[in-house]
Amino acid sequence: MKYKCCNLRFEFSIPSVILLTSLLFSAKSALSLTLYDDRASFLNDTSAAETALEVKGSGVEIFTLDNLTFTIARPSPETLNLGGFDWTTRLPGIDLGINGVESFNIDLGDPVNSFGFDFVEPEFDPFVNSPVFIDSTFEITFLNSGSLINSFQFTRPNDIATFVGFSSEFIFDRVEIEEIVGAAENEFFGSFYTGVDSNSESVPEPSLIVGYGFFGLGVSLMKKSRVRQFKK
Repeated sequence: MKYKCCNLRFEFSIPSVILLTSLLFSAKSALSLTLYDDRASFLNDTSAAETALEVKGSGVEIFTLDNLTFTIARPSPETLNLGGFDWTTRLPGIDLGINGVESFNIDLGDPVNSFGFDFVEPEFDPFVNSPVFIDSTFEITFLNSGSLINSFQFTRPNDIATFVGFSSEFIFDRVEIEEIVGAAENEFFGSFYTGVDSNSESVPEPSLIVGYGFFGLGVSLMKKSRVRQFKK
């Protein structure tokens, strides 16, 4: 499945030029985000390339695969583990695990506009690593040159191989994955996928939109998220 995110509420006011600029960008950004929970649909739509995991060591704070650089979000005592151990048989090959809360960042050597990964959250499977299971919620934030592009939250069913993916009209060069509900119980990550569409855009320069303020538009865009689900 894939999901379109929409923001479609308008109210009248007299915003400043700077506020109008940022709000116009927020509306376009939200409208351009597509979320996926099916790898085949994601790959068909984006032609993304796979980055398979390989041994990089256990208890590390940073490693690089292809042009993806992974760093732990909260170093010491939390670390990244890619030491060659197969934590879950539900994903092929070795798996990425994190000591502690599963929050980490990925910097991309080249900007992309689509990103995804294979994912498992064990509940009754081995290596839960906690006597009390907490069903985790994650937030993904993606940025371009430090500027926020968009963010969304996800959960997935437990004890099965799942997929998390998204594509944006805007390119980005950093993805931040944060476990906002959960603790030291494990979740595991498999292959990562990235792609770029030649029609994708960079963050618009304020000067391209600032002129709108001089036409007396008086329109502010109030974000009210509404998700419309549809099956491919």
